[in-house]
Amino acid sequence: MYAEDLTRAGVQDALDPTGRRSFDVKNVVREGDTMTVSVLVSSSGAAVDQCYRFTRPVPGADGQGSATAVPTSSC
Repeated sequence: MYAEDLTRAGVQDALDPTGRRSFDVKNVVREGDTMTVSVLVSSSGAAVDQCYRFTRPVPGADGQGSATAVPTSSC
């Protein structure tokens, strides 16, 4: 995703374009040249909820960058 698309709504739409609510973007924070996104992943088929924190550098105008995902105890 391009840095300007890294908003709560933008990430929510990218992760869950059908609106099934398997992913709930809880927070998007930009601190300097880093973006952090907190996401709750749910499954209706099982009692499983897991939060993940994705962190990636905000790149220059090329929009390229990779994210690191880490499970967290809370969103």
